[in-house]
Amino acid sequence: MIVYDRLGELVHKRGTRFPGAHSLSLVTEGTREVLFITDLPTHRVEKTTLDRTPLDEWLWPEATGKYDRADHYRPSWTLHLPKGEFSVLDGYGRGYIVHYDVDGKFRRILGGAEGGITHWARTPA
Repeated sequence: MIVYDRLGELVHKRGTRFPGAHSLSLVTEGTREVLFITDLPTHRVEKTTLDRTPLDEWLWPEATGKYDRADHYRPSWTLHLPKGEFSVLDGYGRGYIVHYDVDGKFRRILGGAEGGITHWARTPA
């Protein structure tokens, strides 16, 4: 990841921890801004400060029983609600939407082929 300031000057570069980063969401939490980064090949979502300090991480939601293995989960985007809850959209895996509370704890999973989101449902071989 490469970060520039508003004038286009390089602020910093981030290494190779996200070999297939797909989305980057800038979210305001109280008085600070944080980043949510989805990464397809590592099957995870990471929350960091703007200066690259990791704050939290969400791996494949194994406990839901919707995924046989990690590589079926390919988080492609995060959706953030006003009070801090958020969802992770698995647009390139099984097509589920995984919802988390304001503390980052799993709340529910919805969608997938049985939930009518078949246009997303692509199961990797």
